[in-house]
Amino acid sequence: MRRWPPILSCVLMLGALVATVLRTIRGPNDWAEAHWLLDYRFGFVKRGLVGQVLTWTTGLLGIPVSEGLIGGVALAICVGFCGLLLLLACRIAKDASWSPAVVAAMVAFLTSPFLVMTGHVVGYYDHIFLPLGVLSVWLALRGKLWAGAVVQALALLIHESCAVLIYPVFALACLLHSTGRTEPAAKPPSLLPLLLPVVMAVVMAIVLASPPAGFPQSYADHLKTFPFVQGGYDSITPSLLALSPGQAWALATSKWPGLPSLAERMTQPSAYGLLLPTLIALLVSFAQRARLPASLESGAVAFVVLVPQALHLIAWDFERIWTCSILMAFLVVWLYSEARRLEHTEQVGVFTASLLAVAANLLMETPLLDYAHDQMPRWVRVCVMLALLAGLLLLAGMQSALPLRERLRWRGQSLADLWLRRPR
Repeated sequence: MRRWPPILSCVLMLGALVATVLRTIRGPNDWAEAHWLLDYRFGFVKRGLVGQVLTWTTGLLGIPVSEGLIGGVALAICVGFCGLLLLLACRIAKDASWSPAVVAAMVAFLTSPFLVMTGHVVGYYDHIFLPLGVLSVWLALRGKLWAGAVVQALALLIHESCAVLIYPVFALACLLHSTGRTEPAAKPPSLLPLLLPVVMAVVMAIVLASPPAGFPQSYADHLKTFPFVQGGYDSITPSLLALSPGQAWALATSKWPGLPSLAERMTQPSAYGLLLPTLIALLVSFAQRARLPASLESGAVAFVVLVPQALHLIAWDFERIWTCSILMAFLVVWLYSEARRLEHTEQVGVFTASLLAVAANLLMETPLLDYAHDQMPRWVRVCVMLALLAGLLLLAGMQSALPLRERLRWRGQSLADLWLRRPR
């Protein structure tokens, strides 16, 4: 009987992940394709590292850069990123001895708007620098702080939003490692590695605030040689990438016709309706197991979860930004399950909150970019929801004090006794 809860848990999490990604999976859009065609031929520009690696690789192999090549590489990276998230979810569940409440919270995450958006933004650099961020956290937890800091600096060269999307988790991991040492005479590890990504960010802000002379026009001319970059992104992308942080802030906080203002984005009820169910399930599960007191540490956790919303000040894809806090909450749960021994208590409230989050995630539609819509019909999503809820309830029955099989056997014996003892 003991082997079935891990198997059922993994099947439920895998099914949740696959079904959620299939709702919105697509190839890279024109914005993403244009990024893959950006390299350092135009000078030291932000987000040029991935395109430079692609240019070097295709040059060595003697193959042209095509839409199919970019799409294939981007899809493979997206699948790898999804596999990493599934692996982390399984590690969290295993650490909790396959607790039904924790497994349900993981299923809630794997059906969340963040995973819906993950399939939708194939080709975005998030799928590259976020796994690098996970690697840096893993290194930090094992005492390799400088190696983790170097990975963080590399991730910043891939995309500058790493500074708010993954660096806070890395900093929290370094702090947990420095305060979690058990040797009383050991010298606490230095936190100087935390400064390396900060220095890199400052250098990038200074150097990249003014792009190389003629960069927008040169980059635009380069994009025009690739006919698959359409929708005007051969000119829009160079213009936006040439903006300084101050200019991006001015544009993002201005009111534009047809686009919600910053105040409207931050007070949009639908965004909170999509964000809160999964966020509550993850954080309530975490709080119930970690039992952090009201302290600087709990404040740091709240900061890590909420800081991605600062991207609203410089970016316009607010549908994607809202979902980032779900990922941060998940990474916090993973970080603490790796760094500390969490309690294995069960609470019906946590399990119920997670079930409600799973239902909400599958019944509601996540607003998508490019005016796209959910590809999975509602009736199919309802069927998936019912299957996942039934599987989680079955898991709860397996993990109860009296196993489900024993309860069924007891009921069968009782019925048999009643039948044998019936009046003749």
